[in-house]
Amino acid sequence: MDNFSCFHSSVGWQRIDSSSGLSPIPVTKCGIVTLGNYMYIFGGSPEINDSESNQFFAFDLITKEWIEINAEGECPTPRCAHAMCGFEDKIWLFGGSGTSNYLNDFYEYDVEQNKWKKIQTQKHPKARYSHSLNYCQGRLIVFGGVPEEGERLNDTWIFDLKSQNWNKLKISSEIPIGRSSHTSIIFENKLIIFGGYGADSRRHQDLWELNIKTDQWKQIQIANDFNSKEEKMRFLRKFRFQLFSDYYDTENKKPFYDCHIPLEMSGAVAMIYQERYLVIFGGVSSLIGTHNYTFIFDFETNKWMNYDKLLRDFSRYHSEIDSPVKDQQKVDQNIQKPPPRFGHVGVQHDVNQLVVFGGDHYQNDVWILVLEPNIVLDLRLFLQSKQFCDF
Repeated sequence: MDNFSCFHSSVGWQRIDSSSGLSPIPVTKCGIVTLGNYMYIFGGSPEINDSESNQFFAFDLITKEWIEINAEGECPTPRCAHAMCGFEDKIWLFGGSGTSNYLNDFYEYDVEQNKWKKIQTQKHPKARYSHSLNYCQGRLIVFGGVPEEGERLNDTWIFDLKSQNWNKLKISSEIPIGRSSHTSIIFENKLIIFGGYGADSRRHQDLWELNIKTDQWKQIQIANDFNSKEEKMRFLRKFRFQLFSDYYDTENKKPFYDCHIPLEMSGAVAMIYQERYLVIFGGVSSLIGTHNYTFIFDFETNKWMNYDKLLRDFSRYHSEIDSPVKDQQKVDQNIQKPPPRFGHVGVQHDVNQLVVFGGDHYQNDVWILVLEPNIVLDLRLFLQSKQFCDF
């Protein structure tokens, strides 16, 4: 008996089909929030015409049913690449790209009253899209994005829900490079951002944290990273073939990516698991293009894990023990997960589920990644039991 017996088919990705015929039109870059057992989406860019959408739907994560919301009040105009967050019975929406202009309008939706209201302030962030908006301890945090001038921003704005005022943080520490389409999430009362498309016209793989108490940024050092960008580039030029598996992904027609560190990417979505792990999914990388990989970052060890690589290796390991499979690609094809995508949105539900919707091929599918209590521990033990590349 091995040490990994709790790794079963109950974990992993599941496609969730609607229990009713109603569903949102397929879109990319909409806004998403979960409150209780409901996932809310607003807006997005549809394929059917050149204008943006202001569709507003809720998905019941228990009954698997879509509900179209006809809200009262000052509803936001059609848009995409806006940012949304929520807490208790409120949803907030800021900015985005409208049909003909960039936006900096700010809205609050009251779930109980089913009503939108526009929040007017004298001081506010400039118009932008592909930024982030997160709730933390009575404050909303806006970071980054693309303004009308084009150069990506690295400003940090705080909206105090009590005073109903915006304030731009005066940062004395090192700050992340300006970026858009980055990943953002709250962990231990800190804003965590990962990757994104930078003001230097390239994608990134760095991790940063904003301390909400001190209002200072700090880069998180990666334990399985290279010592410098130059060292990393020398390695990639010399050993680039080691980035990929010998096994071929027949569905996506390219080799599997086998590194434990995510490549530079933008557009990934995230969840926090067991108050210790950052889980990210999907996005687009300059090297491998649009992808459907899942990576897990351990905040205690500061190391990344390639969830898909470990899952494949783990499945092969058990296949060889239980019933040897001659064609190992059959094992890979039995591992269900969403197709590669960028422009999708994702949000955490409960303590162990990442919900993903839509994407760049104008999808309206819903996927849920379910992680069981011991799965990450199993993967870590399995990782330590074999000779994996540690870069």
